[in-house]
Amino acid sequence: MSLVAQGSDMPVAAKIIDVPSERRDWGEPIGNIHVTFADGHSERWTRQGCCMHVRHADSGLVGWTRYSNRNSHGEPVNNIVRVMLSPDHWRDFRAGPFIEDWSFADHDTTIAIKSRGRHGPAVYHQYSLSTGKLIAAAKDITPFAQLPAWAQPIADDRPR
Repeated sequence: MSLVAQGSDMPVAAKIIDVPSERRDWGEPIGNIHVTFADGHSERWTRQGCCMHVRHADSGLVGWTRYSNRNSHGEPVNNIVRVMLSPDHWRDFRAGPFIEDWSFADHDTTIAIKSRGRHGPAVYHQYSLSTGKLIAAAKDITPFAQLPAWAQPIADDRPR
C-alpha cells in the first residue's frame, strides 16, 4: 500500500503545528498536520487542531492520532489513528481510549497501535492498511521478548 501520488507529489515530511489552546497543560504537541512534499511545497491537512502523534513513512504515507472530545479530567481522548492512503482517501483505526504510540509496520502495509486506559497495562493492535481489519492483538507482556515482533518497536519496555 502506498500513496497514489508519486514524484513531486510524494510527502517527505509531516509535523504538528501546535495549537496551544488545544495542548493546554497536556505536555505534548496538539494541533494541525503540516505536510511537506518532494517538490518543496507544503500543505496544512487539518484545521480543527485535535491531532497528535504524527508519523511519516518512507513510502510517503502520513498518519496521526486524533480526538473529538476530552474526558472529565480535560485529557484529550485520542482513540483514532487516521492514515492518508492517497491524496483524497483516508482510513481510520480505533483503539484506546488513549493511543500512546503507533507506527507503520511490515513495509508500510500495516500499523501497530499501543493504547491503554488512564492507568494499567498497554494493549497492542495490528491493522491491515489495505483492508482496515484487525490482524492481531496483544496485551502488555513481561518479558519484552514475548511480545509479537510487530508490537516491540512501540512497547513500554523496549531496549533503548
